[in-house]
Amino acid sequence: MKNVTTYVGIDAHKKDLFIAMLVGTQATPVTWTVPNEPTAVRRLIRKLEREAPGPVQACYEAGPCGYALQRQMTTARVACQVIAPALIPRKPGERVKTNARDARKLAELHRAGLLTEVRPPTPEEEAVRDLCRARDDVREDLAAESPPPRQIASAPWAALQRAQLDAGASALDRESPVDAGGGTRRRGRLSARD
Repeated sequence: MKNVTTYVGIDAHKKDLFIAMLVGTQATPVTWTVPNEPTAVRRLIRKLEREAPGPVQACYEAGPCGYALQRQMTTARVACQVIAPALIPRKPGERVKTNARDARKLAELHRAGLLTEVRPPTPEEEAVRDLCRARDDVREDLAAESPPPRQIASAPWAALQRAQLDAGASALDRESPVDAGGGTRRRGRLSARD
């Protein structure tokens, strides 16, 4: 009985985890709900290890809950995989989704070997991702705060700035190209070095 694998499908949400457990070739899964809290997850792991006669294969869909659940669930006897939601096989007319049904379906498909695992990032890789996302958020916030170019052109100080630029450009136009940039003096210094 030690070689019997128990398959667990988890429909993870922010507040609750919906669990479906299939022991071996059992036809109907045992289902229950636990809160999505670290202490409840530890109790769930103990329950799975106690009730499963052999190794436990757990899985849940990748989503907004992240990879913390996978890290909490993985122990010596419990292997937890994160599944790619877009690659889960679906029947053409199947549109009704309930949490218990999703957990049951995950357990059944996991037992059949029809699910594709997502490689969870290491904590260091996840920290880099969080940093990049935070940088993008700040960049978007700064872009939202700065006025669009149309508003800059119509700002009260824009007319003054335009007048100053026009005055500077017309002064440069009146001077010869050599005198405007101080080119004669520069050429004299360069020829003195030779």
